[in-house]
Amino acid sequence: MGSPKGVGESSRDRLRRQLAERTGTRAKDWHVVFKARYGMEAVFEVLRELRGGGSVVTQLMTCCTAVDPIVAAGLVPHYGELSERTLALDPAKLPLTSDLRAVVLQHSFGIIERKSDCRLADAAHAAGAILVEDSAHCLARLSRGNEGEPLADVSVHSFGVQKMVQTYFGGAVWVNPDMRDRALKDELSRRLSSLPEMPRRLSRAARSYAWQIRVFMRLPGPLRKAFAAMQNFEQPIVDAERAGKLPYEPMAADEGVSQRASWALEGLGKVETTHRASVESYRRELASQGVLRYVEIPAAALEGEAQPLLRLPVVMGSQAKAQRALSALRGRGIYAQDWYRPVLYPGAGDPAVYHFDGDLRPWPVCERIVAGILNLPCDGDPGQVREAIGCLLDVAQS
Repeated sequence: MGSPKGVGESSRDRLRRQLAERTGTRAKDWHVVFKARYGMEAVFEVLRELRGGGSVVTQLMTCCTAVDPIVAAGLVPHYGELSERTLALDPAKLPLTSDLRAVVLQHSFGIIERKSDCRLADAAHAAGAILVEDSAHCLARLSRGNEGEPLADVSVHSFGVQKMVQTYFGGAVWVNPDMRDRALKDELSRRLSSLPEMPRRLSRAARSYAWQIRVFMRLPGPLRKAFAAMQNFEQPIVDAERAGKLPYEPMAADEGVSQRASWALEGLGKVETTHRASVESYRRELASQGVLRYVEIPAAALEGEAQPLLRLPVVMGSQAKAQRALSALRGRGIYAQDWYRPVLYPGAGDPAVYHFDGDLRPWPVCERIVAGILNLPCDGDPGQVREAIGCLLDVAQS
């Protein structure tokens, strides 16, 4: 007889098994990495090596660390227009080029819409590119086609800072075993499964991060720089990552990071239940208070079964109103955020490094949404939701 499930497993293997069980996939197709951005970099490096240099279509309404892997791997980011419904790429407006290597499907705030995602996958594959799914905001959720099959060729997930679970470090990359390009699939699997493990210094940093970040956030500005320079402190985003670079080579998560991620994943179902309930509360309050006459919410976040969104995106009528609303919400103790204002959040040190000249006019939908965006927490009770929507209405009507 074989050993009972889980006996003798490493933390990394247990995490891979948990991810497979949650997604109906195979454990051997999951690869656990130090951070999601480094797993993504490894994917783009293999893609460039096997298919040559070229472009990757992604979006400007994203974090700079989601574009860094493209630049660091030696590929060129091209930017597509946003869909108002999903805050992902609009499949009807993709800038398809002869050297296209990949299209990135970002599930902004955890929004997944099957119909739009299917169109994006079809467009990518018709152009000879692969579809890379950025599921950083929706851990262990995959976009699926009409028959329930995963759409992406590669799906990238995060356990990092301000995600669905708070383990601060760790990411996972799933490689679709049914990828059309078998040579690419095999090399991606080989490369990701043979990444070197993160060094001890980073292991120590990961263990002490929760304490360190609390200290860091309480320090006055002049002392933060000195604290950030400490050898065993890893900031969520460092200066190099606002300049198209990644400080390390791709590496696998160690046992400590994998163990903490595995423990956190056990509670993901409860977290998702809380977030779904919060989204349902927002829907009720938006309807009852008539706020949708004054603000814009992506339709895919309001239709169908409530999704466990990381945050609820709201687009105000102007940047000034968005900023006033943000201040008013925070003044009431509601942890609102300004993701992704500015684009390449929290802002590129040199936009040219990202092949962007700073002018958003070629992407008018993106320009309008980014100017007025703020986002609301999805882990509060109905009372907090009611207060947040009332606050938005006050600002919108002023």
